Amino acid sequence: MADILIDIQRTLQIDTRFVVFECIVNDEGPKPAFQFTVSSDYAAEGIETYFTRTAALRRYRVTITRVPKKDVFAIARIGVAQVMAAPSFRSEQLTQMLIGESGDILQKDGADWIRVRLHADGYIGWVSSNQCTEVPLGEMIDWIESAKVTPKKFIVPLRSAPAKDADAVAEFLFGTYLPILKKNAAWMQLMLPDGAVCWAESSMLRKPVRVSDAVSSERIIDTAKMFSGISYVWGGRSVKGFDCSGFTQTVFRFNGIELPRDASLQWKAGEDAGTDYTKFVEGDLLFFGPSKARITHVAISLGGDAFIHESGTVHCSSFDVKSPLYSKKYSTTLRGARRLGKADSE
Repeated sequence: MADILIDIQRTLQIDTRFVVFECIVNDEGPKPAFQFTVSSDYAAEGIETYFTRTAALRRYRVTITRVPKKDVFAIARIGVAQVMAAPSFRSEQLTQMLIGESGDILQKDGADWIRVRLHADGYIGWVSSNQCTEVPLGEMIDWIESAKVTPKKFIVPLRSAPAKDADAVAEFLFGTYLPILKKNAAWMQLMLPDGAVCWAESSMLRKPVRVSDAVSSERIIDTAKMFSGISYVWGGRSVKGFDCSGFTQTVFRFNGIELPRDASLQWKAGEDAGTDYTKFVEGDLLFFGPSKARITHVAISLGGDAFIHESGTVHCSSFDVKSPLYSKKYSTTLRGARRLGKADSE
C-alpha cells in the first residue's frame, strides 16, 4: 500500500512543500481504506482518476478530504516564527515566517497550531498560534497595500514609545517590512500585526527597494557580504541563521528580487549562465549537487572563481585550486549558474 502512495505522488508530481498531501491507511478488514487529506482540486481529482484508472477501487475504500482555503489569514507577530512539518516544536523546521509576513490559514490543530501557506513563497507548514495574528480578508488587503519600511541594520528594537529607554516590544529583522503610520526626524511610528503601535529610530529604517529591470550587482554583493559569519540553521531564512537558499533568498529579496524558497527551485530562475566559472559575473546564482536533477546547494558568484554562500557559516570560497579559499567539494559538484535580469553596476 505504501507503493501505491508513492506511485500516486510521483504520477501527479505533487510537491508536498506546497501542497497538503497526507494519507491514513487502514488495512484492517476485507477492504483496506485510504483516507486522503489534500489542499488542491488537482490532487483530489488526480487521486480519484488514479484509483479509477487502475481499477483499484474494487480492492480499496477511498475517501478524500479537501482542506478549504479560509478567508482568514495569519501574520507573524514575532521576529522569527518557526514553520514546522507537524504541529509540534519537536518536529522538523521547514522554514521560517518572519515578522510582518503573511499566509493563508489552511487548518487548525486545537488552539495551539495553525497550518499556513506562506504568501511570500508558497511554503506550507505549521506555526504556533501565539506567534501569529489572525486577520480577515479586508484587514489582510490593508496590510499588504500599506506603505512600509524595512530595517537598515540586522535587528532593530521596536519600542513602546519614541525614546531609547522605552521598553522593547518586538524585534524588527533585516529584510522584513512593517507599515509606517507617521514619522519625524528622529522616530517612526509603526504598526504591528495585532494592530498595536510601536516606535523605531528613523535613522535605522528605509523604504523597500523596488524591482527594476536591472539587478545592481554591486548592491547584491554588498548585501551578501553583510551576512558574513552568520551561522547555518536548517530551515533558516533570517539574520539569526540561514540555510543556503534562505541566505540567497534574503539577499535578493532585500534588493527587490523575489526568489523561490529552495535551491532546487531557484535553479529554475533566470537564464542559463553555463558552467565556466571564468565567465561568471557578480550576482550570478551558482548551483551544486550530485546532478542537475538533484540540486542541493546554492551560492552567489563574486565574479570569476570566487563565490559567497552559507555552508556552516556565510563565507567566501573559490573554484581556483591555487586560491587559499579553494573548495574541492564545491568545485567538483558545480552544476551550473543562473543569471537574474541584466547585470548592472551602480
